[in-house]
Amino acid sequence: MAQYYYDRYTAVESIGSPSSWAWPANSWWNQQGGGYPNLSLAPRGDGSYIITGIGTNYTGDMAYDLPVGSVLYNSSGYVNAIRGTKVDHSAWHMSAIEFANIPKSTVRGSYVGSVVAENGTYPANGKASDGYWYVRGSMLNNAPTVPPSITATGTFSTGTNVTISWGASTDSEGSAISYYLERRHYKNGVAQAWDSYGSQGVSRSLTLSIPDDPTINRVEYRVRAYDGNAFSAYRNSTIYEVTSNKVPTITLNTTDNRTLFENDSLSIDGTTTDTDTGNVITVRYSLNGVTDKAIATAISAGVAIPFSKVLQVKNSKLMDGETVLLDNLIEGQANTLRVWATDDKGGVSTEQVRTFFVTPNRPPSLTIDSFTQKVGLIDSDYITITGSVVDPEGGNVLVKYQIGEVNPIQVHDGPGGKFTFDIPLANLIDGENSIILLATDSLNFTSQKTLKVTKAVNKTELLQSVRRYKALPPKGSAKNVIIWVQRDINLSLSAEASMVMQNEAENFVEMTKTNSAPVTDTITEDEFTISSDLPKDDIVFQFNMTRSSIDSTDSIHLISGGFE
Repeated sequence: MAQYYYDRYTAVESIGSPSSWAWPANSWWNQQGGGYPNLSLAPRGDGSYIITGIGTNYTGDMAYDLPVGSVLYNSSGYVNAIRGTKVDHSAWHMSAIEFANIPKSTVRGSYVGSVVAENGTYPANGKASDGYWYVRGSMLNNAPTVPPSITATGTFSTGTNVTISWGASTDSEGSAISYYLERRHYKNGVAQAWDSYGSQGVSRSLTLSIPDDPTINRVEYRVRAYDGNAFSAYRNSTIYEVTSNKVPTITLNTTDNRTLFENDSLSIDGTTTDTDTGNVITVRYSLNGVTDKAIATAISAGVAIPFSKVLQVKNSKLMDGETVLLDNLIEGQANTLRVWATDDKGGVSTEQVRTFFVTPNRPPSLTIDSFTQKVGLIDSDYITITGSVVDPEGGNVLVKYQIGEVNPIQVHDGPGGKFTFDIPLANLIDGENSIILLATDSLNFTSQKTLKVTKAVNKTELLQSVRRYKALPPKGSAKNVIIWVQRDINLSLSAEASMVMQNEAENFVEMTKTNSAPVTDTITEDEFTISSDLPKDDIVFQFNMTRSSIDSTDSIHLISGGFE
């Protein structure tokens, strides 16, 4: 622990000044009474006082008979200070005696000497248990030890970097230690002034570049420790011999802050120059500080040497051919490219730094539109599913759906957009069905959605039903259609038709009932017609039937017609 100087004094007890004592209210001291001498207090030199000017045998209003100069001490350790007051009594006066309780206090006395002790051994300013009064002074400080070693590593050539390291010092007071480093060069054998690099804090290493100066042929380093109050002596390094070498320079053509997408290329190209002919020059690069690879190696002829390397983004990875350089690339995260050149004499160029971003391929975005409940369907009916798909990279997308173990069925292939498809009710099982939709982009990135559809069977007898028929006009298409339907007389019937071109969505329109005539007593024939502005080749009829009761067996007996 830290040690301090302590000044030692005697400790003296004191009762302070009479003006600070607690006298009774409405009274005073040193008053003259009835021809008697003044009362007075005189200091005794030990912090107490004596009273003077009083007789020894006063009676009557005197509270006590006291000898001249009395000072009383009670059982609490307080001083009973005495004073007189002027008291009127009939035609004559006398002095009475009053008391005040004064607490004793201890104060610093005369200087005795000084001692050295650890912090906390004595009070900072007060009486200690040994009876002396102490006052803490300045801290006693010992300088830290000299750093035990200092070494420099690297290629000692002009323009190159050298790392200087040194050993740890200690401090007897436990104070925090910082280090101060200095360096000096020798030019043509002549020592130059020391250059200071200031405090290095707690760090015990520093990398410095030897200046690109051909007159420098030696270099020396020294370091010392500092504890906040005192410096240690210096620790000097070996004097290192320095050879002259021009560091290479580099020009990088790669643009900064570029964003790469899937299959994009990152070109690392430029030139490097070393004016020292015959040096072996190597151009290197790193990515995010985790790679260190060579791009090119050549022998310097004092002219610019070109270099080039092309990397590519594939499957969210940055690749050099088939070698993965960066994996798990994240959109929006900055990546750092560093390129530099070195020579075989230890020279290192200034780094060229570029930042780039990568937007990896993203799976398609698949949306299924809300599906409303449908009732009154039969197995020959179908449900329609709609949705949309988007490829973030703007490519084509393939959409399929699958029910159970059945092979997937394609419903969309092309640019992102809307899609729609029909599922026959007969393809669904009773109860819950999982309809899985898969969207796949050109790089086989896939998104999946699952639509839950419950098929609830209602076995209540139906009074209404629908029958559909697809018609094939003899000439391939038709504009006008006439249909005759023979039905039981108690069966209600209406007809609809969809006249569109192939691959167009169906569009049912109610047919016009133009006639109805009896065929027998129980059978009636209805005539329906419909027309289109242009010939259509995809014609479907839909008959809506309603029977009178669940016991009825009324039905359609014959359908015939013609096309024009």
